[in-house]
Amino acid sequence: MKKFLPKTTHNSRGFTLVELLIVVTILAILAAVGYAVYSNLYLQQKSRNATRKADLDALSKALEINKTATGYVVLAASQFANASIPTTDPQTYPYCAVSSSSQATPAIWTTTCPASYAQVSTSVPAAGTSWKICTTLEDEDGSGAGVATVFCKISAQ
Repeated sequence: MKKFLPKTTHNSRGFTLVELLIVVTILAILAAVGYAVYSNLYLQQKSRNATRKADLDALSKALEINKTATGYVVLAASQFANASIPTTDPQTYPYCAVSSSSQATPAIWTTTCPASYAQVSTSVPAAGTSWKICTTLEDEDGSGAGVATVFCKISAQ
């Protein structure tokens, strides 16, 4: 009976279909994980920008709520829910302020405030009739081609 069956030779030069399917499956899983990790980077930027805007909004509300008939008063830690004045963004870059709403919007900065601006604190912005608080926002379109921008809040009065 064996003489009628075709002879099979053991070919050790190739891969079996099962081995190829396993390799393709592993590569697909790695590609999916890599895509999930790197495609959400812009979401982190959007989240940090939202935090920056919320902090500037809290600072401006604290200044506006405590405005007196003669002008704005300096910030105090007791004016904030966590008893702390927000002075830096999520990446520890400073929020910068000046005691004049007509001051030109500064260029983008990272570790120190630009000229004529100072980091927000219990004495900045100083008591007076107007103020301007700024922060740098990251590129959040996800393309990587965009540039950072400056976001400012100015006194309402």
